[in-house]
Amino acid sequence: MILSNEISFVNKTVVVSYDFLRKFYTESAVKSSTSRLWQKAEKGWIVWQSVLEANEKAKREQDRKKLPSLKELQSVALSEQLENIVLEQFYSSSEAQDLVVHYGYELAKDYSEASAWLRMLTELGKDKQAIRRLTGYNTKTNLRKAAANILKFKNLKGLAITNAASLRVKEHHYNNLGVECIISGKFGNKNAAKTEVKDFHDITLVGLYMNIDKPQIYHIDSKYGVYAQYLDKCDAHGKEAMSVSWVKQHFSCERVQAIISKQRYGKKHQKAHFMNKIRSEKVKYSNSRIALDGIPIGATFMYKGELKWQYNLFPIFDVASGAVIGFSHGFNENTAMFKEAMRQAIHTANYKKFKEVVSDGFLKKNIQANDILAFACEKYNPVVQNPQENEAENMGFILQERFRKYPWWTGLGITTNKKESRPNRDFFKVKEAPAYSVFLKTIFKEVALYNAEIQENGNSRIGNYNQNFRKQSEFIHPSVLRRMFGDWTTRKIVAGMLEVQVGKKTYKYAVPEYADWLGNDQEFSKNQARVRVYFDKNDMSQVDICNIVDKDDLSKDKFKSTLNELELTSKTFSEHTEKTKSALGTQLKNRKSTKDFLDKEEEEYKKAQKELTMQEMVNSELKVPFTNDRNGKYKEQYNLAEAKYFEDYFSFGESGMMQKAAGDGIDYSEELEQEQKTESKTIKIPKRW
Repeated sequence: MILSNEISFVNKTVVVSYDFLRKFYTESAVKSSTSRLWQKAEKGWIVWQSVLEANEKAKREQDRKKLPSLKELQSVALSEQLENIVLEQFYSSSEAQDLVVHYGYELAKDYSEASAWLRMLTELGKDKQAIRRLTGYNTKTNLRKAAANILKFKNLKGLAITNAASLRVKEHHYNNLGVECIISGKFGNKNAAKTEVKDFHDITLVGLYMNIDKPQIYHIDSKYGVYAQYLDKCDAHGKEAMSVSWVKQHFSCERVQAIISKQRYGKKHQKAHFMNKIRSEKVKYSNSRIALDGIPIGATFMYKGELKWQYNLFPIFDVASGAVIGFSHGFNENTAMFKEAMRQAIHTANYKKFKEVVSDGFLKKNIQANDILAFACEKYNPVVQNPQENEAENMGFILQERFRKYPWWTGLGITTNKKESRPNRDFFKVKEAPAYSVFLKTIFKEVALYNAEIQENGNSRIGNYNQNFRKQSEFIHPSVLRRMFGDWTTRKIVAGMLEVQVGKKTYKYAVPEYADWLGNDQEFSKNQARVRVYFDKNDMSQVDICNIVDKDDLSKDKFKSTLNELELTSKTFSEHTEKTKSALGTQLKNRKSTKDFLDKEEEEYKKAQKELTMQEMVNSELKVPFTNDRNGKYKEQYNLAEAKYFEDYFSFGESGMMQKAAGDGIDYSEELEQEQKTESKTIKIPKRW
């Protein structure tokens, strides 16, 4: 089934979302094809034509998917676009509010939307340019057919049509009668008396109190304000108004409160108070879901002679077992704390990926943390929930409660309802405050005791974590760990060699693919052989290099290769070992590949330059080649003509040369022969010289 919100247009090009692509491809295939084969449009959208072309070019038959055609997706995208245009540009809020007063919310909703569709068809008329520009359809007939296909499934009250012909008849009636042609005969002006008194009051009061299409602020249109408007409506319809107490009691009814909650107070209010909650069973397996959040610890302790009042703990919880699999601490919640806690968590998980992660606000504002979690979690986008639904918040309170027993505790307990219940700081004595080192030891001890606490099944939290580990977990590659936790720098590859300096020591790495990158990697050449290098200071035996796509955004780097530290050879044959001989062979092989590439490219450019020169000779009026072809025939003539020209120029000057070129009848060749005492031929210089 194709969902319309998964397909759209970007600059008149059909694009699809990643959710749509995942129906046909695996997650890994989507990631690899997005970077190599498919063309990106805006953020989160892929050009469908590029997907179809890549699918046709697949070498193996099993790799070719049965995908919807471009025409099918265009039809879906145009329908979605048409529906949005109708609701955004032709929907009348004032008309909807009047309809609510007379016919109730459900009927008014259908009537107002049906009116918007018919208004769109009548206002556009037969103006093909306006239809094409606004909706994307070529003719009014095609537009009407598309609208009929959409309305057939909507089944709106007053516009229950099945084909384009019936929609055309309804359009004609709307052009003459307006919205009255939509309204059912049961509620028309002729049958107004059929509406009972209680229905009139209920519809009028709820419609006014619902606060339709207005800012969702509590004090706007209070009950007394609504009652004043209600009195005006009663006078207009000739009805006797109900009392204020009856209106207040009517508003307090649970049915009315549920109906008005969304329009008056917003979706969150309706979801919290009236919508059915989704209840689910607990997470069963470790590493399936982790939760992270910073926990403030209200405490007083001495730090460098200064009294501190608060400290932050950053734990990472396994949701299934409740165990702390990694944590860090500090005065301020920052990226460094997150990285240290994440490093411990990955080590505890035996370097296996987590399924998904949940947090509240930390991931929303920390880009680097999101990049790290994209590598550490199988789920591409981390789940972010509000504090009321966040497991890290609840488990953090339980961990925080363990510190309440200490005399230096200054925070609130898990059962505290009022902030005024916080301990009074005036009773703390500076001399009794623990030192920073003692305070940290207490934190480490309490986290360990929290993990060792026995649960209902007789095992500790950390025991449950190791016992119920999720199967089929992916391992995290060492190169990925360097991207996540290592340092990085930008360096230029010079002569197939990369140098990275850490402190005072310089590490060298050979680049065996150097020649191949020079010839085939445009980004590598464009960046002048500068790459981003990721490394671990504690282990410099390997480094990872990536092409720099955006100098400020590390997540866009394209991985190129993992380089091993350069193995040196020996300068003398007498000191050669198997290791140095192998290193010499590798270095000679790399140098030969680079030399062969450069020689080949040089010869190709020479050959191409020669062909261009010969082509210029053919197209030129003068046959004066610069190579000694045809036994030097043309070259001799050219050299003699040049020599004669310069002799005449220096002998007669510019004015004399002009007279000679004009043909003044004077033969200067004899005078030159006498002076030079040499034989020469008189060469007639063309006028164009």
